[in-house]
Amino acid sequence: MRLGMAHFKGGETAKALERYGQALEVQTRIGDIRGQAITLNQIAEIYSSLQQAGNARRHYRKAQDQWKRVNDSLGEAISLYGLAKVERQQKRFPEARRAIIEAIGKVESVRTSTSNYRLRTTFFEARHDYYQLETDIRMQLYYLLQARKDIAGAKKELEQALYASERARSRNLLDLLTESQADIRKDVDPSLLEKEQTQRREIEGKLDLLQTLSLQKDKEAQKATLQRELETLNRALDQSRAEIRNRSPRYASLTQPQPLKPADIQKLLDDQTCLLQYSVGDERSYLWFVTRNNIRSYNLPGRAEINGAVLALLDVIRAHEPPRPSARIEQHISKLRDALVNYPKRASELSNMVLKPLSPTMGFKRIIIVADGPLQYVPFGALPMPVEASAKSTSSRPLIANYEVVYESSVSVLGLIRRDPRRTAPGTVAVIADPVFSKRDERVHRGDRIDNHIDAVSPEDAFYLKVLRDAGDIGSVDGTLRLIRLFNSRKEAEAILAVAAPRSSMAALDFDASREMAMSEDLRRFKILHLATHGIVDGTNPQLSGLVFSLVDKDGKPARGFLRLGDIYNLNLPTDLVVLSACQTALGPDAKSEGLTGLTRGFMYAGAARVVASLWKVDDAATAELMKRFYSYMLEKKMPAAEALRRAQLDISTLKEEWRPSFYWAGFVLQGEWN
Repeated sequence: MRLGMAHFKGGETAKALERYGQALEVQTRIGDIRGQAITLNQIAEIYSSLQQAGNARRHYRKAQDQWKRVNDSLGEAISLYGLAKVERQQKRFPEARRAIIEAIGKVESVRTSTSNYRLRTTFFEARHDYYQLETDIRMQLYYLLQARKDIAGAKKELEQALYASERARSRNLLDLLTESQADIRKDVDPSLLEKEQTQRREIEGKLDLLQTLSLQKDKEAQKATLQRELETLNRALDQSRAEIRNRSPRYASLTQPQPLKPADIQKLLDDQTCLLQYSVGDERSYLWFVTRNNIRSYNLPGRAEINGAVLALLDVIRAHEPPRPSARIEQHISKLRDALVNYPKRASELSNMVLKPLSPTMGFKRIIIVADGPLQYVPFGALPMPVEASAKSTSSRPLIANYEVVYESSVSVLGLIRRDPRRTAPGTVAVIADPVFSKRDERVHRGDRIDNHIDAVSPEDAFYLKVLRDAGDIGSVDGTLRLIRLFNSRKEAEAILAVAAPRSSMAALDFDASREMAMSEDLRRFKILHLATHGIVDGTNPQLSGLVFSLVDKDGKPARGFLRLGDIYNLNLPTDLVVLSACQTALGPDAKSEGLTGLTRGFMYAGAARVVASLWKVDDAATAELMKRFYSYMLEKKMPAAEALRRAQLDISTLKEEWRPSFYWAGFVLQGEWN
């Protein structure tokens, strides 16, 4: 059989079929039913690639029969998925629909049979293409029935396509958030809980060591060993947590949360709110424009074209990031000039590609974005309104000039947030800001005090070097991690406290801006938690992603200051709003079945109803001014968070000529409840 695979990969389909035929004869003779199913499936794939639909269809069906004989639901799903692709290729859409629905039914039965969340996520992500295929098949049926004037049938397929897209994005995340609200550890064997805690502590120790090694050169062998040890420990922890779920009376009583159907999605929208939900596919993509009373769909280009437009836009936005100190200032200035010239073109190209249904006069106040794939990295609020190809001129005002823009990982998650009754906290806002990162900081008590200049911007760099709230990517740092003090985060904290009601706020600054404070149960007393510090997004080891708080104590001795993603997931923080005033806090690995799995997801799991986070490395001074205005609108003028953020971003975009580019104001986005 391996020879058949080798021939097929080499393009020798005739030889591949011959080898597979030989393998099938042997497997039949010795009664290897599972082997027959695998070989039949491989033969079907070859016939599918040769456009021989009849042969492909016949062999997929034979393979499915063999999978049934060994009671292998996942094998059946694989054959049915292949069959659905063949039927779609032949434009036999009803047959394709039947096959993919049956395949997904098998996938769902396997997914729900495990209580190990990591395995469930990995499995579901590997089968994400099944849901995309269902979406595409149903949309093709929608267009076919529309052409036949079958209005009722077309409407049903359109809604089912949207439901397939929603189910693909929300299935595992709904499970996770439902579990977080149920306190599943209550009444579980204490020895099992202690075992889980011991494993967590061991993992933390390994992560501390890995983080230290990541900042050193020539440590690849030790890092590789640690990575393997961490994988082993994480598997053991997953097993313990699965056992906790299996033994938990509360977990056993949980019903499987179901994604919202289109009619239920529409009920979440008021008359002033519309939804844009995206599904990005390899060949073509779809956009559903949903209002309280209507659903419309739009065809979009495939993944490669959308990704190219997104990257082109982000390149010109990020040109405003400060260069490395070794960079030539002339080159940086030239890059900035090019970005200023190219931004309107790049932004308009992407807007016309993905915002087709929008117009300045459509009468809505708010747009909800459920992005997918590369679109998850886009600051939609900074895009201009889409322009018809025939238009000769148009305003380049950003989307937020007309609308609030709110982001959701899925609309079903919003429904879950609204289902959970929110408690009333007595305090207004808790602020943690301006941590101490270095023993050289002037706040450290030392007899031989060293000033803070080494951690500040040098005078020769001041002309063009801006301070970012970014600790870098630990996995790619070469040498010692250098954290510059964020002076403006202190001004930010003071401005927030100035607009909060008297005696309703709390600030933890300097050495008090610690990891312990960020994990304190006292924070539950406040409606809003504001964290202003350096952010880490670790591309190599996502477990190291997080926020950085004070790394030394008053005497300059090292202190544990990294609040990692795992720490955040273990918080109990049912707040109305968490503001992550740091770099790239809205980003993380893209799990196809859930979207970006970063700090925002962690705080929502911890209980936050909404999170404000950043899409890129944000400027310290501009961020401080934006946050000052955001809280002024929210606390003094009693605006909802989404509207307050919109107003603050518009202010910053016109406050200084230097801050006009979207880099300085468009990076922060709000996810979750907008009311």
